[in-house]
Formats: sequence, C-alpha cells, structure tokens
Amino acid sequence: MKKSTIVIICCSLSAIVFNSCSKKGSSTPDSTNFIGRWVGTGALTENGVAIGPVTDTLVFIAGSDGNHVIVQDTGSCKGGTVVNFVLNGNAISLPTTVVTDGCGNKSTDNANGNLSGGTLSLTIQELITTTIPNGSSTGTDTVETINASIVMALTKK
Repeated sequence: MKKSTIVIICCSLSAIVFNSCSKKGSSTPDSTNFIGRWVGTGALTENGVAIGPVTDTLVFIAGSDGNHVIVQDTGSCKGGTVVNFVLNGNAISLPTTVVTDGCGNKSTDNANGNLSGGTLSLTIQELITTTIPNGSSTGTDTVETINASIVMALTKK
C-alpha cells in the first residue's frame, strides 16, 4: 500500500510540474496573419457607376499592438497616407477616418473585411472631396465629391 501511495504522489507531482511549465499568453496576436504584402483585384464603383476592375497592393505593417496593423499608401503624393486598421481574429476593419493625403486631397474612409484561408476579402468605402482649379464654365474652382466603393479579393505575395 505504501508503494502505491508513493507512486500516485510521484505521478501527481509530475503532472503538476509539467502542467506549470506550459507557456502562458502564447496565443498568436491577430496582426501576425495580416502583416505582409497583399495583391488583388476588385470592382470599383464611383457615385453608383461601375468603373471596372482595378488592381491594388496593400502592405500591412505592425501597429501599436497585436490588434492593429498600419497601411501606408505612398501613391504619387509626398508623404503618402497612413491608416490604422483594427483586427479581431480574422476580421479587419477601418473605423471611419478622415484622411488628407500628401497632395492635399481629403477623404473619409472606412473598411471591413475578413481573412479566410489565404484570401483577404476587403470592402473599402471612400468619400473624396477635391477642388478642381478653374473647373467651372466661368473659370472658378469647382468642388467635386466622389463616393467610391471597392470590393477586393487579395492574396499574400
């Protein structure tokens, strides 16, 4: 009986020791799955009119924590545009954000998407306000507002 008790105690202690050695907080941050270069095509609509397919590349870099990623669109403007996406598991979103790019163009952007397998499905809404110098028939500036939507399927490259 003593031998049985000693064996049971040793097995119990071994289980406790091995269990206490497991890593705490070893879950992968959400951003790990999103960081990288994503390339794809999407359907662009402006003011309700289908414009056609467009190709785009988004590069996500680490944000302030594991639940955020940053996209910087360098485009043709000095300094580019930086936006901060929020992650929740495989879901990605850009809360409504007012952006002024390096060219001085203003827009209000938001986005929602989901990562499934190796495909990132992303819907981006953008309301762009731009001034066209001497754009009216009288030669004065014209303010134009464009409501754009793009639905994209991107893959990591």
